[in-house]
Amino acid sequence: MFNHLEVNNSGKIKFWICAIFLVILSYPVWFWKFEYSSLLFIILPLFVILSFQEIHLNGLLFIGLFFQITFLVVGRINQESNLTGVVSGFVLGGCFLPLFLCNSTFWKNVIDKFIIILAILLIPAIIEHIAFNYIGMNFSVDYIGECPNNPDRDYWGLSFNVYLQNLVSSILTRFFAFFDEPGALGTIVMSLLYLQKYNFNKWYNIVFLIAGLLSFSLVFYISLIVYILLFTKKLSTKIVSAAICLFALYLLLENEAVNTLLIERLKFEDGLLAGYNRENDNFKSWFENIPIQEYFFFGYSSKVPYASSWQWVLALYGIVPCLLYFGLISLYAYKSIGFNKDFLIIVFNMAFICIQRPYLHSFFYVFLIMAPLHYLLSNKRQCVALTNKELSIYTIK
Repeated sequence: MFNHLEVNNSGKIKFWICAIFLVILSYPVWFWKFEYSSLLFIILPLFVILSFQEIHLNGLLFIGLFFQITFLVVGRINQESNLTGVVSGFVLGGCFLPLFLCNSTFWKNVIDKFIIILAILLIPAIIEHIAFNYIGMNFSVDYIGECPNNPDRDYWGLSFNVYLQNLVSSILTRFFAFFDEPGALGTIVMSLLYLQKYNFNKWYNIVFLIAGLLSFSLVFYISLIVYILLFTKKLSTKIVSAAICLFALYLLLENEAVNTLLIERLKFEDGLLAGYNRENDNFKSWFENIPIQEYFFFGYSSKVPYASSWQWVLALYGIVPCLLYFGLISLYAYKSIGFNKDFLIIVFNMAFICIQRPYLHSFFYVFLIMAPLHYLLSNKRQCVALTNKELSIYTIK
């Protein structure tokens, strides 16, 4: 009995430690003193050690190996063209394998702990942001400096929030929380809400919804609308939600803040949403002059100018590998779950992440891509196990 309790307690501690590692790899402001690559090479081997017992060969093995070779080794060769780049890519890729090979129950437990930690951290951030920008309370704003991921930007911050400049508190200020961009926050809470199917019976999902709304992340708002239209079961819920949104827009249409942060960003310019500004001028001019055959089968064979967009991913890794990777994950989800609401949630989550934060070299964002698959698959298996147990009890009776 005591041995069983010790195993359970050690297992829970393991889940909490892995969840804390994920929080660190989400790269909040408190860890900007360290280069992200340094954090990866310290944390990922520890993560592998903690999760080693949970690793089992499954249908995701091929996808994991394909990911390792294509996105981390080949990508490093194209970008660095030296032995160090290849070796570091191979080692890093090996550390990504738990995302594919650890069982879904393990990941569900880790995700549950990660959700709680993130929500607890977001509560004081939301209160501080509202008090500073909406109520006008005075806080000391300190200069932070550059984020290693965004070296061209200067950040200022409070205890739980960062901003892009030493600003006077304003309703026009988007909610970054402790991340380098509002889009990062919007993407993270979007993914966590999707995998939990917007279950507002859980307190932390209300926290995530408020955080996403305050971020004015375009992808978050679009994902919310998509979920309401496609995944809410009751027609009455869809109609009421649509009516509330339309009424709110009517009331707020003349509001400067809403126009600046949302309405203007939803307008189309040159065939694209005005608010989707994931590319810089350097990348745009480069990408427009590169023939598609240069990166169709493999990534472009020399340095690709950096941009936080899906076009950058295609140019860096190649169109065919990207399509194969997302196609294989979708196929595995279809075979495991079937064509239903859960499958569509996995696909839409993957699409929104790739549009907003297409960082296939980032352990954390690949985790967000895989998280709904593991979470929903674990839920399905738990339901099947409970059903079988009930049937066995009924049969015995």
